[in-house]
Amino acid sequence: MFFDDAKIASRILDIALTARQNDVPMCGIPYHAAESYIARLIKAGKRVAVCEQLESVPSAGSSIVKRDVVRVITPGTVIESNLLGSDDNNFLCSIYITKKEMGMAFVDVSTGDFFYLTADKNMEIFRGEIAKYSPKEAIIYAQSYETDTIFTEFIKSRNIPVHTLNEWHYEKEYMTEMICQTLSTHNLAGLGIESDIEIITAGSILQYLRDTHKTVFGHLKNPMKLASRDTMMLDEATISNLEIVENQQDGTRNRTLFSVLNNTKTPMGRRTLERNLLQPLVLRSKIDERLDLVDFFYQRAELAEEITIHLKEILDMERILSRFTIGKIQPRNFIAMKQSISASMKIKKIIHDCTIDNSMLTPLYEEFSDLSSLGETINTVIDDDPALSPEHGRVIKPGYLPELDKLYELKSDAKQWILKFQEDEKVRLGINTLRVKYNKILGYYIEISKGQSERAPKEYFRKQTLVGAERYTTEELQKFESDILGAADKITDIERREIEKLRLQIIEKSREIQMTASSVGYLDFICSLSISAILNRFVKPVINDNNYISIKNGRHPVVEKYYTKEVFIPNDILLDDSGNIINIITGPNMSGKSTYIRMCAILQLMAQTGSFLPVESADLSIADRIFTRIGASDNISRGESTFLVEMNETANILNNATDRSLCMGSCRVYSPLYKSENTFCHTLS
Repeated sequence: MFFDDAKIASRILDIALTARQNDVPMCGIPYHAAESYIARLIKAGKRVAVCEQLESVPSAGSSIVKRDVVRVITPGTVIESNLLGSDDNNFLCSIYITKKEMGMAFVDVSTGDFFYLTADKNMEIFRGEIAKYSPKEAIIYAQSYETDTIFTEFIKSRNIPVHTLNEWHYEKEYMTEMICQTLSTHNLAGLGIESDIEIITAGSILQYLRDTHKTVFGHLKNPMKLASRDTMMLDEATISNLEIVENQQDGTRNRTLFSVLNNTKTPMGRRTLERNLLQPLVLRSKIDERLDLVDFFYQRAELAEEITIHLKEILDMERILSRFTIGKIQPRNFIAMKQSISASMKIKKIIHDCTIDNSMLTPLYEEFSDLSSLGETINTVIDDDPALSPEHGRVIKPGYLPELDKLYELKSDAKQWILKFQEDEKVRLGINTLRVKYNKILGYYIEISKGQSERAPKEYFRKQTLVGAERYTTEELQKFESDILGAADKITDIERREIEKLRLQIIEKSREIQMTASSVGYLDFICSLSISAILNRFVKPVINDNNYISIKNGRHPVVEKYYTKEVFIPNDILLDDSGNIINIITGPNMSGKSTYIRMCAILQLMAQTGSFLPVESADLSIADRIFTRIGASDNISRGESTFLVEMNETANILNNATDRSLCMGSCRVYSPLYKSENTFCHTLS
């Protein structure tokens, strides 16, 4: 690395900064340890261009070996396990803002997830979507970056690296072509992408992926439109105040609603749980359907346990598939895919057996693709314990290719041939110190000490003279070397050919693998909710259409689970559109007012996620939005005082709440003698 790149990298990586001619700053890292250094640069929000040599010798008429950038690694486009670091989604976000509208797209290239939305130019919606998806990198139209500073400043306040794109990335015709080519379609209407802003937002993020990875992605799922009528939109304040997936102390999953409900066994299940907690359902039919599915496994704990045993055997099928598609694979990825397919097919059979007596599971069963033949093919081709690569050892299973087996046999016999040749020469020449050795420069050679070198026969050809020894070869040894090295090259070529053939077979089944992975994730999510209900004594809620919330002996799930020094005292909640439209709660500090209103909001969210509740009984109507205005704190990074934060959150409620919204808030009352905090629970009508 040179110039400013060298200065930045040396500081981040804590490596020496040197200089070349004319005081050009320079630094470097060992090639064999590049991944660990790249990971640190990515964590710091930097983009890393990887340049490789593309030919072993210079092209005709050139004295320079051709090199080029083969990939640009960025925080939002990584697929390597050591760079991802967790099972969480790793979203890249694309933002396009006009005078009245805004478009956003989110892609996780490591899993294939692809979401997009268009909405009125609204800061609260923008903040809510960023909080929900927590992108690791954002790309934005350069002009919007300069003019719509309120949006870009918010992104930067969350320490999200931002990269601007020029105007040509936002040409509608070119973006249309980009989407069609990437997603193998001829009509965007079939994908639901219709408006100009949707085309531009979705197309620009695909173009950026092609620019960085230098390839077209065939594993991306069809884009799903967000902000639909099926799910609830949560704003940033609600996600934070309710500590749904991150706590407010250190930003981790500890002591959150997610941690209470997380009994998932697969990475897909964990991502599905998080996604559904942040997108509660708003259609009664969908909520009841999910509650019934959870209840099915709740009533059949042994069945849920049997399924979870097989779920534990399933690895991250979505991310493994992405490596096959991009070509960044290792032989162990085949074993991981084979193991995951085998376990998922066992689960498919279990679900099929259940559908004989109960049709409730039929839709779920039908989402499991039949991947049995693909699993059997991988098992036939790939060795059960493959080497890291064909260069390191055997990858293709013995017995699959007779030609390959013969070459391996020749290679394995080589050691015995060398030992026999060495002993025969010792006896024939009477030189006990004679040795047959090998190195990458000379190949195979015979080494005789200086004192014995006069006894070397005329058929020995000298290869190298050392201070204390002479090194020779013979026609017989040269022929052996040619055969052995030729066999090694042939083995590598054959194994690489078979690996590539199998990789392409897996890519052909990309959609089926994605469907199965999604089904595994959803089933894992459902089983997790049922296990949580069993472990925590949760009860199935009743959903009504009457704008009526009645909870008997409700408990805060997080407080009850993690704060065990004292017994949590259950509380009742009654809200309706007649005499109980608003509840006002007063009391001294630390008396539990905020805990109470958080409990009410969390129970509502859990019910609309499809979870059972920590209650004696619950009868709830459906909220189209949940708003919270709890606690008081400033936000210095955005230049917002405590008062401004409170007013912004209150304004958001007043501007966006409807007659079906559940609103929770607290406000401070000041007087010359005391300060206290009052809270309210409110359903609007």
